[in-house]
Order: sequence, then C-alpha cells, then structure tokens
Amino acid sequence: MVSSYSRCYRSGSPEWAIFSYTCSEQHERKLKWYASQLTVLRDAGVLLDVGCGTGQLLDYWDAPESYQGVDVVPEFIERARRDHPTRRFQCAEVLSTCIDRCEIVVMVGLLGLSPTPLELVDRVCGLARVHLLFDYLPGVVKPDRGGEHLRWLDTQLVEQRVLDAGFAITETTMLGSSTRAILCTRASCGVCRKDLTNVAEVVNHKRDVCHRNNATRRANDHGPPVPGGLGMRAVTAP
Repeated sequence: MVSSYSRCYRSGSPEWAIFSYTCSEQHERKLKWYASQLTVLRDAGVLLDVGCGTGQLLDYWDAPESYQGVDVVPEFIERARRDHPTRRFQCAEVLSTCIDRCEIVVMVGLLGLSPTPLELVDRVCGLARVHLLFDYLPGVVKPDRGGEHLRWLDTQLVEQRVLDAGFAITETTMLGSSTRAILCTRASCGVCRKDLTNVAEVVNHKRDVCHRNNATRRANDHGPPVPGGLGMRAVTAP
C-alpha cells in the first residue's frame, strides 16, 4: 500500500485522486468541515492527525503549535515538513508504533483506505484522551456505487467499538452522500468532576466559576488537568 501511494505521488497525481476522492471539490469540502469542527476544539489540548498525508488539513485550519501529524508514506511526510515547518510530523505506522496519547485525535478519510479499518478504530480510541473525530464509508459496496477498492463498514459495528472504548458519540453527520463523520467525547472536569459529553459543554465549561477559581487552588486538591488549559482530564476507558 505504501509503495502504491509513493508511486502515485511521484507521478504527479493530484492529492484528491491519490486519496480516492471523485474531485478536488469533494476533498476540499471534507477538509473545510473538519477545520470548522477543530476550530471549536482548538484549546482542548494536543491534537494528533492520524493519516495526515501531506498536511493538507493545515491548509484550511490554523492549527495550534501542539499539532502533531503521522503518516506511513515517506513522501507525504517530507512534503508536510516542507510546507509546514513549524509543525511536528512523524513517518510511522500508527498500528505498530509507540505514540503518546493526545487530548484530540482526528483521522480524515483514512478508514476507507486502510486494509485493517476496525483495528485502526480500536487504535485511535486508545490514543484519544478526550475527543475523537473521524469518518468512514457506511454500508457495503454496490455495483452502481463503485469504489470496490475502498473499505465500506457497517455503521453499528464501527460505532459500537467506539462506545465499547468508553466514548459517547456526540455528533454524527453525512459528508455528501457516502461518508459518515462522527465526533466522540470522553471527558470529565479535572476540578469538579462534572461529566462533559458534548462539544458545547467542553468549550463553555472552561468559563464556569470552578475554572476561574482553579487558578488559586492547589493542583493536588483536585488532580492534575490534562494540558490545554481547559481543566480537563481523561476518563479511563472501561
């Protein structure tokens, strides 16, 4: 798989074609949607972009300095480092490489291309401390649909794995006619222990009085917060 992507990239194929989109506009619409979601979560902590490609998400989103990208294709990582020299990128296979857990894990379009998509879902669930955002192709291949080389997944099977990992699915949306995106949250406040299970609660909770007062409290009174300034800490998956 890596060699085929490397070969396509070296041949000059456009990125949208390399990643099996039908046109550049389809690829751009998806990246813009992810950017809008991540803007809301900007201050939630360290973000890991799994399958970051050439760093194309950063063309649509002003990522914080804590952004980290990982991809298995060397040419993609070389391009990402060249285009975004202030961000961190790693060339690695996420299923077999030791990677630190992060508050946010995002995975754009990767499940439809991975030969082991369910294993990849399990892996990113383990890497995400608080938020997980990804998309997949729901259903099965149909003759009039095309995409025989893509991975079409059962919605119940994918989302049950997320639930079993201790996440709540806080938002789902269809990106076009064939791609389902989901946002999952697993968090509690590091100060008052309040369970936070949607984006609005996470963002707004940092304005609550317990967080304003947190600056004067001793860290060992309530446990250390997850980095990112939200006073958040991960809830251990069952």
